[in-house]
Amino acid sequence: MPGVYKFIQASDIPAGGINNFSPLASTHEEFLSSGRVEYAGQPIGIIVADDPLTARSAASRVKVTYTNVQPPLLDTRTAINQKSFFPSQLDPVISGDPDTAIAQSARRLSGSVEVGDQYHFYMEAQSSRCAPNDNGGMDVQSTTQFIDRTTQAVAGLLNIPVNSVNLEVERLGGAFGGKITRNSLVAGACALAALIMQRPVRLVVDIHTNMKTMGKRLPVIGDYEVGFTEEGKLNGIKFAYYADCGHHDIDSGNVFVSKFIDNAYYCPNWNLKIVTVKTNKATNTALRAPEAVPCVYMMETIMEHIAKVLNKDPTEIKKLNLYQKGQFALNGTKLDYCNLTEIVSQIETSSDFEARKRQVAEFNQANRWRKRGISLIPSRYGVAWTNGNYSVFVAVYHADGSVTVEHGGIDLGHGINTKAGQVCAYELGIPLSLVRVKKSSSNVNANSFLTAGSKTTEMNCQGVIQCCQEINARMAPVRQRMATAAWKDIVTECHRLRIDLVAHAFTVPQSVYPCRYDVYMAAVAEAELDVLTGQFQINRVDILYDCGDSMNPEIDVGQIEGGFVLGMGCHLTEYSKFDPKTGVLLTDGTWLYKPPLPKDLPIDFRVALLKNAPNPMGVLRSKTVGEPPVPMSCCTVFAIKHAVEAARAEIGHDTYFTLNSPALLQQVQAACQVDPAQFTLGN
Repeated sequence: MPGVYKFIQASDIPAGGINNFSPLASTHEEFLSSGRVEYAGQPIGIIVADDPLTARSAASRVKVTYTNVQPPLLDTRTAINQKSFFPSQLDPVISGDPDTAIAQSARRLSGSVEVGDQYHFYMEAQSSRCAPNDNGGMDVQSTTQFIDRTTQAVAGLLNIPVNSVNLEVERLGGAFGGKITRNSLVAGACALAALIMQRPVRLVVDIHTNMKTMGKRLPVIGDYEVGFTEEGKLNGIKFAYYADCGHHDIDSGNVFVSKFIDNAYYCPNWNLKIVTVKTNKATNTALRAPEAVPCVYMMETIMEHIAKVLNKDPTEIKKLNLYQKGQFALNGTKLDYCNLTEIVSQIETSSDFEARKRQVAEFNQANRWRKRGISLIPSRYGVAWTNGNYSVFVAVYHADGSVTVEHGGIDLGHGINTKAGQVCAYELGIPLSLVRVKKSSSNVNANSFLTAGSKTTEMNCQGVIQCCQEINARMAPVRQRMATAAWKDIVTECHRLRIDLVAHAFTVPQSVYPCRYDVYMAAVAEAELDVLTGQFQINRVDILYDCGDSMNPEIDVGQIEGGFVLGMGCHLTEYSKFDPKTGVLLTDGTWLYKPPLPKDLPIDFRVALLKNAPNPMGVLRSKTVGEPPVPMSCCTVFAIKHAVEAARAEIGHDTYFTLNSPALLQQVQAACQVDPAQFTLGN
């Protein structure tokens, strides 16, 4: 075709090049299929052309012949029944004696609940620009959350030393975890094309290709058995957690399930079985608060189930089982600073929870085909700093006293650059206008860990503090002698005396602060439901969040709001559907896949930060906000579920039912059990 230069396939990889974009793991994921195709959407080749339209048109004309085609395994429950599991499985997490505790409990129940997948839906596409340089290496710009991993993947594919890859990232237009491991595929493909063509190449993956090729949040099925008292206090839980990893389990993250499955509730006896399930889908991967989102939803489902069986208010059951200060969580963390009871009490007051419950009941009594529901969700989110090493560089320029910060994190739109700049200005005692945060690179910030897990901002800010303290110590004699002088004059004098005004830090979590702390929060959601159509609207959401001493309340409130709404998308609107015969993703764009939009937002959205609650284990007494708000968004689902329960009660069907996530309009409407025989005119 005119304007098309080359079709590149696996056989074009240079001699010695490694066809694996997961270099830090034992699992092998090919850049380009060398023969066997594991899922519909797996890349088999690259078209190099003059422009994107020509390239896409040419790609659509490539003819592929497949042999030994097998029916794809797509459904998680079917895969469980067929025992399609990965060979390497985690040992069960056992605490106490759950079998005896459940058997001896006054009340017992069992059930199953599901949480679906979720596409990351970042605004900026997966992309990369690569150009061969004069030193036989490759200059790479890429939308990655993990410079170190992407650099290794590119170097391995091209069979060149890692120091020959110069990778830079200034900022990303969103990522949410989708650009941690998956961007290595894009950067490597682009670099391979640039090497073969010996000219700059730009690759931007369109949304349809991205949704088919890249994995999503892991779908999960949970089967549970619970024993509890007549009052509703938990005695024992047995939980089987099945995570659909797709065709590889490299990004499962299941080792973290025990951090989140208990959410805010103490149970003395647990048996948690975690199973990684194999299907013919793209490798599913981390998405903001990856394991926490399904875990919290499933635990809240258990609490709702208990409340329904006992005919009690779910909030009272939750309050009865809240973690208390000094107790140990399932994963062994001691909760030295637990304030869940206080937070729940405060949000009950600030949201007028009891009065609004009565108003909801009155509304439901007065309306046949419109119902309301209200739900309160407490949440505990464990933050761990066990491996977040970051290279941080701070330089003060003698000419005008301005300062540069280059840290190992990536700004994903979550404010890390703003906070790093603020911390630098605070530590040096200068205006923020003098500080500039520059792009991250594989050279200055070599060996830095990925930007994820709600720890990157804090660890890089800690690195900035270490650098500034080092510079302050060197400048201290001059500052004492020139106590009234301007910052610029002090810097000039330091330079004249040949004082080094540059510092480097490499953060090691264990040497800075204890490795763990917990974020505590609660949310109240009120929803209104049209019983006939299943349409719903979130009328109001109240959030109370323990942020410690916030570094930047405006950024933090924005992150709480954004994280919560992202979770609403997972639980209420976003749904993936695959062709059962071919395995092709059918919901590969916004025509069928629906992320939350402005009209899905709560009409009344109130976020408050807990006052007078400094975090003794946080950087500058702060707590993170990136991921913890996402899981408690499930309160919107349970508010809708309570509205459905009100509709069912009115027709004599007030029995427990499971509402799986995502609770789409059609599932909600079906749960209302509307019968045309119920339709009447007049009285």
